[in-house]
Amino acid sequence: MTHPVYRKTAEGLRTVARSILTAAQAKNRDKVMELAGDLSEACAACHQVFRDPEGPKGFGDTSVRCKVPAGK
Repeated sequence: MTHPVYRKTAEGLRTVARSILTAAQAKNRDKVMELAGDLSEACAACHQVFRDPEGPKGFGDTSVRCKVPAGK
């Protein structure tokens, strides 16, 4: 079973990535640039919990970068 916070943050990343892909396919550089901040925020939302040592959930083991720790 996937950790619910991981699932939510991954879905946020997927949503913004799809928006960026659509904008890129339309060759809409301004929209891609506008969404870059959203992409950064989507990555950070997951990293703060599952990657960064100071993560609020204490999952900050960098050996599991961008992966759900076992048993969580």
